[in-house]
Amino acid sequence: MKFTIAPFLQYYKDKWDDIWKKEEYKWRAIDTFQKNWKRISDDKENLHVVLKDAFKHTYNLFYFAQLDSLLSNALYAASDIREALNTLFDESRNLDERVSEYREKFREITERNNKAGCFQGKTKSSRQDDRTISVYLSLRYPDKYYIYMKKIFVASALQLGYNDCYKRLFTDEITNLHKFNRFCDEVKLHIVRDKELLDIYNKYLQDNCINDYSRNNLLTQTFIYSICEHINLEYQYCKPIVLDSSKIKPSSRPNIEFKKFSSDTNYIKEAKEQASLGSHGEQFVISNENKRLKDLGFDVCCIHKSKEKGGDGYGYDILSYEDDGKTLRYIEVKTTSSGFSTPFYMSHRELEFSRRHKDNYYIYRVYNYNATKKGGNIAIIKGDVTEYGSYPVQYRIAIKSDEL
Repeated sequence: MKFTIAPFLQYYKDKWDDIWKKEEYKWRAIDTFQKNWKRISDDKENLHVVLKDAFKHTYNLFYFAQLDSLLSNALYAASDIREALNTLFDESRNLDERVSEYREKFREITERNNKAGCFQGKTKSSRQDDRTISVYLSLRYPDKYYIYMKKIFVASALQLGYNDCYKRLFTDEITNLHKFNRFCDEVKLHIVRDKELLDIYNKYLQDNCINDYSRNNLLTQTFIYSICEHINLEYQYCKPIVLDSSKIKPSSRPNIEFKKFSSDTNYIKEAKEQASLGSHGEQFVISNENKRLKDLGFDVCCIHKSKEKGGDGYGYDILSYEDDGKTLRYIEVKTTSSGFSTPFYMSHRELEFSRRHKDNYYIYRVYNYNATKKGGNIAIIKGDVTEYGSYPVQYRIAIKSDEL
């Protein structure tokens, strides 16, 4: 997953200011709930008033009717609602069991109050679906749960190529929350490794005097939400240029330059930027390849193979199809932000794979790539490219000594 996350993660950081302005209320919502939690458990407090205070910043998180039912029931059956919430929040018990018991109690309370005419002639909903339950749990235990939304789960899982293919069950099926939590936890493993993002995030928390009760869960939640709502990774279409391999020649042997070490050079940052550029280039090619297949009338999509093993594990990056829609096409993507003649690197595995599969092996040379505009140029080179890789830049050294 980390290779498909990389382009989105870069945009997440680039757009952080705008995203924060739109999503900050979620941090406020959790902070407000945490500060009011003890009052909810206090039977001396007016539960209706306390719940209104506790859910003050939760606009956009709840379906109105379901939160309204909770608040209305708290007016006429405070002790029962308090008991139901305590059941839901009892972490010593199995989640499935306590959610089921909470829903049953809430249904009984609502039906009883509806029959008694407590709501000024109106009928309140007894429904408490998976999204609503996830909000309650996330507000109470933000470091353990995530706020579930069906469309966000479906869209983001598809964008990131999540292996556990998501199929939503019935609305009241708590398995939805289990699957979403697993998905979010896996995404979190990758984004918390990005020191630059954590530095940006912690600075905003400090500048805005906000506590992160969630231990980066909310940061992860917002990233997943942003993939669908705030980050546009619609790549430009580029009609590739198919090069005649007989007219391609290797450049002259490059001069080896020894650059002086500079303490001002951030080599780790440069490596990350190059990896991000490579990820963008692969996504750019996938977008254009899928359009080619669709225009040919095939109901198939290419497969991003390099994300499965990472690096050059397969010897190519993308598995696609020839114009007949059946014959496999092996694609290796090489991306630079500069011109076509800029040198690029291939591993021994990649070169060997091109030799063995020369009839359906392709280099998609992405050049002049602009990450901001999400576009560039593509030149296609077909066949065995070993003759172009004649200048090794790394050697395997094996030594031994009788003294050791």
